[in-house]
Parts: sequence; structure tokens; C-alpha cells
Amino acid sequence: MSNKNKLGRLVQETAGFSYEFIRHPKKMGSVIPSSRMLARAMRRTAQDLGHPESLIIEAGAGTGAITRELVAHFPRERLIINELNPRLARRLRDRFKGSTIRRGGVEQLEVWTYPQPKTIVSSLPFRSLPQEIAHSIETLFFTALRENPANVLVQFTYGQRSPLHLPPEADIQAEKVNYAWLNFPPAHVWLYRSRQQEP
Repeated sequence: MSNKNKLGRLVQETAGFSYEFIRHPKKMGSVIPSSRMLARAMRRTAQDLGHPESLIIEAGAGTGAITRELVAHFPRERLIINELNPRLARRLRDRFKGSTIRRGGVEQLEVWTYPQPKTIVSSLPFRSLPQEIAHSIETLFFTALRENPANVLVQFTYGQRSPLHLPPEADIQAEKVNYAWLNFPPAHVWLYRSRQQEP
């Protein structure tokens, strides 16, 4: 792809993301999409620390900045892309033809009943979501981690603290595993897994 085409796509992505941020700021979390550096950090974390045969569940795909990395490095039959916003979901279908795109809340996905190991790659803005929605999704993710020690959650945040509230049972382990310092703003990549998992 030429530099002109790359610049045009970046402008288009940023404009679309900014428009949705203005309309739904609590659901978007940032005024601009994730950088290529953050997308690579998220993908590499999923590759290195997720089960090698796991289903890859992208939660909150947005304009597809991280999706682009996932599609390029994981088999499409193991990749499920989720986005709540209908406009962004339509753009994802146009852009990633042949991929499995599911519009709606992440909790509505049928994949949670599948027995295969799962690697959740989440861009959901937990810090800005309404508390009851954030808690519901956290509960869903932690339940998945408890169901299979091979399941992991990869999540980024712009702050220093864990973007998810860890349960009082202390059976979920959280650690910062990567840092995308060229992202705007700089972002930390966190990994969550059940404490039953072997190191």
C-alpha cells in the first residue's frame, strides 16, 4: 500500500472514530483509534501468552485498528470480531470481508458456550463505561477465565492501574505485560488469567 493510501486510510479511520466519540464518548473511550504500535503489542501478547489453538475474541473492535493485526496473524476461522456500534460494525464488515463480525454486546456472543480455549482481546473502555455495564462485562470475562485455565484476557488502558476491578476472591491474576509508548496517549497492555494457570 502506498504512503498516500495509508495516509488516506488513517484520516478516514480517525475521522470516523472521532465522530463516534462525539456521539457516544462513554462507549468509545478515546477520540482517536489505537496506533499500529498498540495493535502490534496487543496481537503479540495474544500470540505469546494465549493458547496456540484458542479462539480469538476481539471485544470492542471499533474502526479495526487492532482487528487489522489480528486478521493478518490469526486464522480467520478462529477469529470472532465483536462491535456494539452499528456504524462501526458495518465498516468492519466492508473492510474485513470473509471475517466473522458480530454486532451487539459482547455478552450476547454464542462463543462463551464453546469448549475451545479462548483468548479475549479487549479494547472496551472500562474506565468510562457505566458502572453496571462494566461490572457485567467484567463478570463475564472473569467467569470465562475461571472455566478454563488456558483462557486469557488481553486488555489495554491509558492509566497505571488495572482497568478492571479484580474480584474479592483473589483468584484472577492481573499483570502489565507490555507498553505502547508511541500510542496517543501511551497505553499499557494488561494480561488477566485464572491463578490456576501454570506459569
